Amino acid sequence: MAPSDTSLVSAHSFYLKTTYDEYVAHAGLYTSLPVTVTTSGCDCELLAWDDPSAAAVTVNVGVASAVTQALPPATVRASSKGATAAQNIQQCYVGGASCTETSTWTLLLKDGSALSTAGFITANGAKTSLDLLPTGPSHVGTWEIWATQDTASGPNPNYLALTITVGCTITAVANPTAPSVAGGYTLTYEIFYSALEIDLSSIAYP
Repeated sequence: MAPSDTSLVSAHSFYLKTTYDEYVAHAGLYTSLPVTVTTSGCDCELLAWDDPSAAAVTVNVGVASAVTQALPPATVRASSKGATAAQNIQQCYVGGASCTETSTWTLLLKDGSALSTAGFITANGAKTSLDLLPTGPSHVGTWEIWATQDTASGPNPNYLALTITVGCTITAVANPTAPSVAGGYTLTYEIFYSALEIDLSSIAYP
């Protein structure tokens, strides 16, 4: 006996009727079998969560404005509260009731340091998205963002939420300053003299 209908929660009276095959005319014997159906306790800590697939984004140094990237959340595993789940979690969802399935997040870099350490990552208030604005060579590279999801019910998933690849694209190169007499260069050549050599190795691009 495994009742799942909450309307059955109460005391019930059943009777066992015993008869004899050899004495079919004999009145049956009835034995009282009182049964009380009670509810199981609700245990929301049995709720399970599935880690998401990590997101990935590529952004270059010098972008005009911050790139906003959403972070994927862990989600409730449907089977952990469904018909095949333990009675103690099924009871939490009877009659339109439910466990609290909200979460808050803590975000860190792979080495456990704060996002501010990177110098170009800012989380929104709910920590469900990041603004990325790399501005210099120290930001170039690959960055992993790890999330701990503090759930109201069940365990707290910890997972790789985002991989950020910061690159650098050269869009223009300024011309260097031309050599000049004032800069110490000999720029006059007299015909039939020995070859004039102008060393440009010290001229660097800005």
